[in-house]
Amino acid sequence: MKKSLKRWIALALAAALCLGLGAPALAAEDGEDAVRALYDQAMEAWDAGDMDAALGPMTEAAEAGLTEAQFYLGCMYMQGLSVEVDLDRALELFQQAADQGLADALYAIGYVYGEVMEEKDYDLALEYISEAAEQGSVDAMIAMVASYFYGGYGVEQDFAKALEWGEKAAEQGSPDGQEVVGEFYEEGYGVVDADCAKAAEWYEKAAAQGQPEAAYRLGVLCDHGLGVEQDPARADQLYEQAYMSILAQGSYANSTCIKILATFYQYGCCVEKDLDKAVELYNTSIEMGNTRAPAMLAAMYFNGDGVEKDDEKAFELFTAGAELGDPYAMTMLGYMYVTGTGTELDYDLARQWYEQAAALGSANAVANLAEMYEAGEGMDPDPDKAMELYAQAAAMGDETARAVLESRAQTPDTAEAGR
Repeated sequence: MKKSLKRWIALALAAALCLGLGAPALAAEDGEDAVRALYDQAMEAWDAGDMDAALGPMTEAAEAGLTEAQFYLGCMYMQGLSVEVDLDRALELFQQAADQGLADALYAIGYVYGEVMEEKDYDLALEYISEAAEQGSVDAMIAMVASYFYGGYGVEQDFAKALEWGEKAAEQGSPDGQEVVGEFYEEGYGVVDADCAKAAEWYEKAAAQGQPEAAYRLGVLCDHGLGVEQDPARADQLYEQAYMSILAQGSYANSTCIKILATFYQYGCCVEKDLDKAVELYNTSIEMGNTRAPAMLAAMYFNGDGVEKDDEKAFELFTAGAELGDPYAMTMLGYMYVTGTGTELDYDLARQWYEQAAALGSANAVANLAEMYEAGEGMDPDPDKAMELYAQAAAMGDETARAVLESRAQTPDTAEAGR
């Protein structure tokens, strides 16, 4: 995994840990009412953002052996909240909580080894995060999704396993897990057949819990009538919901939320259109490691939308997106190679990028491959292979491929009559 992608995971984990989203409440033992009262006092201050006031009672509750307090005090030492950063102390506290059965504490230990320590230990990080996921930590499950999706922490990229962990998180009611499953059904990624209706079902569940990306993606489906009845009014409601959720996250908004915000500014959705702001936000999302933002910014340069048209800059950004695994970026990069736009014409590289995008479920890439086989671009023309690929692309929903098949299916007389 590239460092930028690790940053993406780190931001997600930091938000979960420091906002207290990951730690379930554990019941105090009988006779610990006073300890529980200290913890409640600390959490009241925590929720108010007053870490100085939270530190004392949280420390007392942790030293008395309260699992949740050990976890949160570990977060304070990990992040330097009203104390000096002390990773050894953080790990000690997380281990104490883990020894009492808190799976999210194992997850936090993995996070420290994989993201916080100056000298990272990805093998150890994966060991702890995997164990946390197996023990039921939903946040660890989402981290496993990211690891397998991007090929991080030393694991081979494996979309099937990424989906498996997403489904496990979704089964636990995780809105992030539900969004992940929805995205797999929308995009396919070569693991499942794309099914926008199923995607919409999962997005509905996640959006109902305030997951901003699910609300946004469901809005897009409603806007275009993909898998659901076309409903622009409903789409606008969902876009607004996503926008407000992102604003509520403030500095904890992850790269995907920043990318969505950039899209809103690009098209004037929920906010006044501001293309300069859109470019700024896309760049911020890219710096945070988002895999889709490079291609979205590239498209602005490719089309001259709000920026001076710059094919070489577009090529550079599409390349960055393709290398991060974005099928759309791969498809556009193939197009730039096959047309010599922004780079030298190279049919072999064009075909390679189309094939990679096709393996990830891009119907457009399959259709473009068909055109290459039909025209004999970089190869001998192969009409049979072209028709096979057109049929495959059409089955995946590509309208251009469907039009080609319909045209070829016409008899000469029918074709003549239709002119």
